[in-house]
Amino acid sequence: MDKRAFIKHVKSWDFNTVSRALAQDPQLASYVDKNGKSPLHHCAGVSLLESGLSARSSIETAMALLSGAADVNAVRIIIDDGQEFHATPLWYAVAWGKNIELARCLLEHNAQPDKNALRSAIWDQDLWIADLLLSFGGNIDTEIHQQTPLLETVKAKRMKLLGWLVGNGARINFQDGQGYSALHYAVKRNHNLKQVAELLQLGADPDLKARDGATPLSLARKLGKAKLTKLLEETQDGTVVQTSNSR
Repeated sequence: MDKRAFIKHVKSWDFNTVSRALAQDPQLASYVDKNGKSPLHHCAGVSLLESGLSARSSIETAMALLSGAADVNAVRIIIDDGQEFHATPLWYAVAWGKNIELARCLLEHNAQPDKNALRSAIWDQDLWIADLLLSFGGNIDTEIHQQTPLLETVKAKRMKLLGWLVGNGARINFQDGQGYSALHYAVKRNHNLKQVAELLQLGADPDLKARDGATPLSLARKLGKAKLTKLLEETQDGTVVQTSNSR
């Protein structure tokens, strides 16, 4: 079968046709296109929701490829801001496919729970996939570009998994290259009082010094945020108050 046609069947999760093609030409399973993607990358990158297809079809297609000696940990190198980003089939299943059943299948067939896949699940605030990756040994506190998943998500106000992250060992007081922590950024970026209170309840330090000497508390004072300053001062005294969403 022509390679382009084969990839089309892979992306349609037409596992019967894929299996027949591999029986005739097993090398198709390890084919890499001009963009560095293998058939397994293509299979995993199809959106489960948008395709309208069944997760079972994706799994059977992936199994046909794996039976044909496809590399479950094949890396497609993407240059992102001058840095190499390693995109595996597992990352595609998580980031593009949003397909937890396919992700589980790949993990059960020796896919490594790489940092990019777990980072994507955390960014998407997908607890089910994040839990799955963690259960297979994923590291939720890896550093990329001087940031951890927790720091990234707090900066972006994507805090749905914050308690889960800290509960599984993520460092609430991790500091980036400037010495800024999640709480520093929450103060600077106008997070609401409820969000700041959650950080404090999870152990964020209002007196943690950045490289320039700034603490979350000193930043709040400097920026004239009276309610936030009061909240941080009360935490210094050992009390974290419950608060509304007001600033």
